[in-house]
Amino acid sequence: MKFNLNKSVAGLLMISSFVPFVAFGETVKTNTDQQANKFCSQLSIINSKTADKITKAEEKESTYQTNRNTNFAKKQSVADEKKALVRTNADAKRATNWDKMINKAKTDDQKTAVTTYKTAVQTAIDARRTAVDATIKTYRDGLAQIIVTNTGSVNTATTTFKASVTSALEKARTDCANNVSSKTVRADFTKAVNDAKTILKASRKDATTNSEAISLKKTRDDAIKLIEITFKTATDKAHADLVLALKK
Repeated sequence: MKFNLNKSVAGLLMISSFVPFVAFGETVKTNTDQQANKFCSQLSIINSKTADKITKAEEKESTYQTNRNTNFAKKQSVADEKKALVRTNADAKRATNWDKMINKAKTDDQKTAVTTYKTAVQTAIDARRTAVDATIKTYRDGLAQIIVTNTGSVNTATTTFKASVTSALEKARTDCANNVSSKTVRADFTKAVNDAKTILKASRKDATTNSEAISLKKTRDDAIKLIEITFKTATDKAHADLVLALKK
């Protein structure tokens, strides 16, 4: 099963929709003195718009996370079903071939050789399947943990951003009540929100780092290669032993 972690984690980070608070669309559109001087009188509107934007963004993020987890589980289930079907078909074909080999055997020694070959191959197949399944499980568990960790990082960053914006609004409210220049209040508020935005972006960048997932995939692929080498060695030996036994 293929899984694009970068795409998934990027989806987690729609938190960037929090950020347009400094502009506030219809409320404060420019940096002119006239607009700045209106800041304190518009603070209650800004506060309301801020809360609304955060709530909507959080709801969108929650829905995304739920859908992502559901789709992730579904992809794994589909991959497992396909793998099971491939194995079932392979087993049926192999059983037919073994029956043909037994029927062609003319002596007891030949029949014993075929049975021995069958047992050796089946043992190698069982060992390979067990090892592959364990490797895939380790990969999936590791990937799931990366997603959980990154989601937690994003949620923490979001909480920090919200706290910073709330703090900036509270300071603006206090400054306005203390008759601080509306222009100054607006400038301080803008800087505080921009600083919070910078921190949020840095957290976003950290959460989208894909190095752990890449390393996990390489570990999985390398392990499967070794499993296939071990399997081929075992089946080649079984085949060689069969050929030798049938020549006697």
